[in-house]
Amino acid sequence: MNSAMNSSARRAARWFAPALAAVLCACAVGPQVPSLRLEKVAREVPGAEPRWQQADAQAAGVRVWRAEREIRAGVGMQLQPGDVVETGPHVAAVIRYSASGTTVLDQNTRVRLGSIEVFFGRVFANVRGFFEASSDSVVAGVAGTRFLFEVRPDRSTRVAVADGVVTCNPREGTWGTVRLFPGQALQVSFPVRAQPRPVAADPSELREAADWAESVAAAPAEGWCCSGGRTVPGWSNRCAGNTFSTDRRVVEALCRPAPPPEPSGWCCADGRLTETRRSQCRGSFSDNLALARRTCAARYVPAPPIR
Repeated sequence: MNSAMNSSARRAARWFAPALAAVLCACAVGPQVPSLRLEKVAREVPGAEPRWQQADAQAAGVRVWRAEREIRAGVGMQLQPGDVVETGPHVAAVIRYSASGTTVLDQNTRVRLGSIEVFFGRVFANVRGFFEASSDSVVAGVAGTRFLFEVRPDRSTRVAVADGVVTCNPREGTWGTVRLFPGQALQVSFPVRAQPRPVAADPSELREAADWAESVAAAPAEGWCCSGGRTVPGWSNRCAGNTFSTDRRVVEALCRPAPPPEPSGWCCADGRLTETRRSQCRGSFSDNLALARRTCAARYVPAPPIR
């Protein structure tokens, strides 16, 4: 009987040990952290064409804090949940969420990354999967949508939905859940004095926000194009498929016309006539075969006989 029990215990241990290891491993790994990246910084140049133009993050005044310490901002930099990002006047930024999509930060906006917490300013999110945007008074949960989220100077929050469904809940439980559908908006004061109600969004507001976010995301870089063998000033989206770079020297190096093909012909060397290229000829060269034969025959001097 003891032998049977020991056998059963061994079988259970063989099954339970791998299962326990898998559970412990899963607990150690935890949820996957989304990959975040500062994808683009654009500066607004009123009256210019294009109006939104790519800019250097440092020069444009984009600021990033990590663990309450400011770090150097740069386009393409990897960001982390908890980082705080701030834009200045006439400057916008695009944050790329690897698994979700993008969020465009308007000028004079500060956010904390995770999903996104807006301290002040305006963002336009174009996301897939579960995503949250929040403020002092509102937590907006979405699952694949485009929406505008704005925190105004009086700390009131405005949410307007272009596509999908956004579920708005109170940050501290003082009012009931509100679901917003495309074309609807919600205005929540701070502090909240009454149950907020959805209203019709201004269609022009949504169009303007979507167009603005698209312009920022597509903002071209100013630099140099190769056109007809010449290096000329241009924009990254207007080089007609030709070489572009922000570094003039790169374009100049790539834009130089290819040298003409080296001519081939006939070479007379040591009394022998061979077809080759001019640079490889160590004798008399001609691109005319008949002339090369006459020249080579005239120059041929037979070696003296060996006595």
